Amino acid sequence: MATTGTYTVTVTATAGGCTATATSTVTITGAPAPVITFTGNDSICNGQTKVLSLTTTYTAYHWQNNATTATLTVNATGNYAVTVTRANGCTAVATQTITVITVAPNIIHIPPALQCTNGLNRLRVPVLAGYTSYVWSNGQTTDTMTYNATGTYRVTVTNYLGCTGTATSNQTVNASPTAPVITVTSPTPCSKLLTIPATYNTYAWTGGGNTNTKAALATGTYTVTVTNAAGCTATASSTVTVT
Repeated sequence: MATTGTYTVTVTATAGGCTATATSTVTITGAPAPVITFTGNDSICNGQTKVLSLTTTYTAYHWQNNATTATLTVNATGNYAVTVTRANGCTAVATQTITVITVAPNIIHIPPALQCTNGLNRLRVPVLAGYTSYVWSNGQTTDTMTYNATGTYRVTVTNYLGCTGTATSNQTVNASPTAPVITVTSPTPCSKLLTIPATYNTYAWTGGGNTNTKAALATGTYTVTVTNAAGCTATASSTVTVT
């Protein structure tokens, strides 16, 4: 008999075939259904631990890793089982699944690929990852970080459970050229000549022109964009009056 219930037996005499019946109620006592308990929810952050215990005290405990204590400290994802024994020798099993959460942020570089000290250089952590906070190594606290110097940039993110993770990104930022100083002279009464130092790789004037000088034949504002060897640019403007 393995379960509680009323059991009946009927016997028959060898001689004459007469019968008789007897009934007995049997109660099978097992260990109370054990329940594993713990603080918080069933997830822990990578590197943390959680203590599993039971809501009732038993005479013996046998965890799946052969531990025989009333509590078990875990730090890995898994399904943890314990067999408990009470004073009458009856046993029961309880199980609990624990999940370890690993936070591994991914840093994305936002174009353009050419990074200059006077440009808009940005790194971003995808918001779809579900993080609740961001802290960059330069103190910025949004999902997108701006910078203007070569270096290794680090972000620490936190998820809804309070778990944190860190990622780094090495970035190279090229020096932008110094904005040129435009010198204006009057080679003729009816024109102006705009000149900048011949120390840049390329020149681009508004209205045309790709050298370090620009002839201005009309009143207006003239702008030049210069480029250095790294491909970074700078601009300068000058307003002239031609009579």
